[in-house]
Amino acid sequence: MSLRLMHRAVEIMANSEYFEDVLFPTTLRLKPFKDPETLQLDFCEPKVENNEEQLKAIKHIVCGTSRPAPYLIYGPPGTGKTFTLVETIKQVCKNFPKSKILVCAPQNDAADLIAERLLDHVNPGSIIRFNAVSRSSESMCEAVRQVANYNVERNRVFYPAKDDLKRKQIIVSTLVTSGRLVSAEMTDHFTHIFIDEAGHASEPETVIPIGLLSQGGQLVLAGDPKQLGAIIRSDLAAAHGLGKSLLERLMEIKDGLYTRGQGENSVYDENFVSKLLQNFRSHPQILEVPNQRFYEFELIPRADKDQCQKFCGWKHLNVFAQYRWEDDKIGFPLIFRQVEGREEQERSSPSWFNRHEVLVVAEYVELLLRSSDPIIEARDIGIISPYIQQVRKIKRALREIDGLDRVANVQDIKVGSVEKFQGDERDVIIISTVRSQTGHLSKDKKFNLGFVSNSKRFNVAVTRAKSLLIVVGNPRVLCTDENWRRLVEHIMKGGGYIGEELDEDSLRIEEEDPIDMDALSLNDLNEGTDKKSTHLLHRDDEYARRE
Repeated sequence: MSLRLMHRAVEIMANSEYFEDVLFPTTLRLKPFKDPETLQLDFCEPKVENNEEQLKAIKHIVCGTSRPAPYLIYGPPGTGKTFTLVETIKQVCKNFPKSKILVCAPQNDAADLIAERLLDHVNPGSIIRFNAVSRSSESMCEAVRQVANYNVERNRVFYPAKDDLKRKQIIVSTLVTSGRLVSAEMTDHFTHIFIDEAGHASEPETVIPIGLLSQGGQLVLAGDPKQLGAIIRSDLAAAHGLGKSLLERLMEIKDGLYTRGQGENSVYDENFVSKLLQNFRSHPQILEVPNQRFYEFELIPRADKDQCQKFCGWKHLNVFAQYRWEDDKIGFPLIFRQVEGREEQERSSPSWFNRHEVLVVAEYVELLLRSSDPIIEARDIGIISPYIQQVRKIKRALREIDGLDRVANVQDIKVGSVEKFQGDERDVIIISTVRSQTGHLSKDKKFNLGFVSNSKRFNVAVTRAKSLLIVVGNPRVLCTDENWRRLVEHIMKGGGYIGEELDEDSLRIEEEDPIDMDALSLNDLNEGTDKKSTHLLHRDDEYARRE
């Protein structure tokens, strides 16, 4: 059904001259509703006024300066992208009481979050969280359930009448479920369409709701092209660009509306795009490498000092891990723990795991939960690994830590793939990288697995932590990738490296001879596995990403 909705959406776009200006915009623009320079707004969240980039984005969207082209909110990690989107929607409601707004996101969790935040200042009677009938009500929080298309007496989700939907000022939905509104022929109904996490969806998925935009309406895409994109399983589809989101494609058009200007002080055209620059999540040292590698050192650390320094005095930091923040010499909140483990597989699964890393991860979790200074809750710890078998082994190991259940509920610790953590954050993030031999890196690259040689997965993984980042792995393997090499060097320089001393040559080791993937079968990896199952090499970990 999802694929059929995407095909229909592409067909609608192809048969409309108007949407050509939306999806392939040039210099064509409509006259703004108002002048953003003189626009005065009464903000629901006053702190917006102290954030120049958020302020500009909201004003330009309310004024419709980019129309018919989309307006892009380029939101690097922790910069308040969803916060900005929600405040903008509230301002549109205030300034255009007759507006009709559709808000979409790729997943239910992201759509629920927007609906919940809107309810802080929006009349509940004017909003509906529009769900697919296949969704269980148990997966919604109570606040969202109250405004959802959910029948309490029958305990099920239902599809309301078209006229009832049209009376709502705001409809919040996933991208795919918005296809139901297209089927209901609510075309030319919405004056504004907002799409959050737009970098995480394929372009055909993103255009499903765009056909509902009225002529002269405003489309807004919020996301980060430097973070994870859509999961594409077909090499043919990826080769033809379907692995690239609409947001990323627009920003890559040479000399386009969303291209950064040339020169030393190059900027984006604020009539079409705003790049948020103030990071409210991470400790400056955690932000250092991704800021350098992906965001031109433009991100400004603005996280609460007490929060992000929470682990700077933790006794299990390396005693040499110190640096100077203003006039204070404090602990360095990153740890790299070298583990010369061995990656393994089980006959029942082609996914990889590393027992040695599992033990080290469990050790750090126990140290954290038994810590009295600072005290941390289990729900404030996240563990990331790229392989589903490693995720399962870690979950099992945490349950078996003797006596830990009397200290904390380890089930509250979130353990999962990088994709499961996109848009999430935790006080402490522990990353288990698994790989210990460079010979398998070619396979990871071919099947888009693991951390090495995947810059977007690396970026998401290392930017989830607020106060402490712990990496467990083999530095010689990781440092075959430039991003990981920079991170290892940064942690070594800060004194957070724990393991065998490495020289510069060790950090620049070349990858071993690549594997001939066309000649490889599962029998080469797991004795007794059917050769017909070669495709299973990446099925398990693909499941982890989709989870």
